[in-house]
Amino acid sequence: MSRMSFTQSPSENGENLTAQQAGAIYAHWTAALYDKEETQTEDFEMALTLLGEKPLRILEPCCGSGRILVPLAKAGHCAVGFDRDLEMLRRIPAKAPEQLDIHSYQADLFAHSWPEGFDAVVLAGNILINIEIADGFPGGYKAAQQELINRAAGALKTGGHLYLDFNHFEYPERFFDDPKERIIFEGTDDQGVTGHMSISNGHFDAAARMAYNDRFAKLTLPDGRQLHGQAKSAKHIPTLAQMQGWLLDAGFVPLALYGDYDRRPISEKTMRALIFAQKQ
Repeated sequence: MSRMSFTQSPSENGENLTAQQAGAIYAHWTAALYDKEETQTEDFEMALTLLGEKPLRILEPCCGSGRILVPLAKAGHCAVGFDRDLEMLRRIPAKAPEQLDIHSYQADLFAHSWPEGFDAVVLAGNILINIEIADGFPGGYKAAQQELINRAAGALKTGGHLYLDFNHFEYPERFFDDPKERIIFEGTDDQGVTGHMSISNGHFDAAARMAYNDRFAKLTLPDGRQLHGQAKSAKHIPTLAQMQGWLLDAGFVPLALYGDYDRRPISEKTMRALIFAQKQ
């Protein structure tokens, strides 16, 4: 997935922004809109049920603004999270009372080593599908997904548990082959920046199991200046057999597999893969 690149519409209300300034405005707006619109609780509620009530030391890579990390800490666990996005991380302290055992820091998923010795690793929020990799990542997107599983295993104690939660479709083309525009985020942040982010031109390559689309953003600043962003997106959609193979190769034994939060088996009617596995 490529980063969003921006152009600025001509305006008499201010100087042109640098690429760094435009990226910072977009990052802040995205973090604010994510917090407003991504309010689901089913994923961390399922994780907490499977992990049990005994206090654990839990790692959440790509923890974002703490939507999952904070509830883990509120349930009595020691919650450690990291993310590349500093704007997301800055939103965590306001959600976390001081008495919580919660720790977050900035790090890249693949460029930095992960801490070790955890009782559990949580890979939720669809991170398996939404990871971003640098151009030229050895082996491409599919290899990055397998590396994610390997790194989770390396962060765990023997006997530790992995909770993995991601979009899974029996027929991905029905979801990803969609040329129409879909709005992902739309609204105004706390700095008065308003706009929307959308995707369109969706295409699924069944042979490579790669989903492609174009991302667009339009932001209007309080002084009237407008930013227009665009990027290309590419995602590998693993089969369930691939996913299970990666887990076995990393030393995991699956303990539970569900197709939704009602614990139904994976089928044409479900849209998730919820996997609870133990490191041997």
